[in-house]
Amino acid sequence: VAYDATVGSIILRDDEEEVDLIDLADLFAPQRSERSGRLMLVAQIGLNRMGFLVDKLLSQEEMVIKPLGDFLEDVVGFGGATVTSEGVFALIADLPGLARAAA
Repeated sequence: VAYDATVGSIILRDDEEEVDLIDLADLFAPQRSERSGRLMLVAQIGLNRMGFLVDKLLSQEEMVIKPLGDFLEDVVGFGGATVTSEGVFALIADLPGLARAAA
């Protein structure tokens, strides 16, 4: 993987495909200085692949996602909420919305 900070994109070497890169810390914690040891989550959004830099992945599970409702429908970056298998309330990221917010 090669990263070009000047254009904010990476090149996946296996097929030389360029993928836009979004650092979620820029959206949620712009004052944060420590950014080493992060992971990249690659997601297919429509016809495009996007890379999201994250601190860690907690789990992967199937869940029922409920909309946030009219009161919170304009909140950028979150598409819904759920209760995890451990009974914890979790907000669900809206990846296309995050991509628009970062543009």
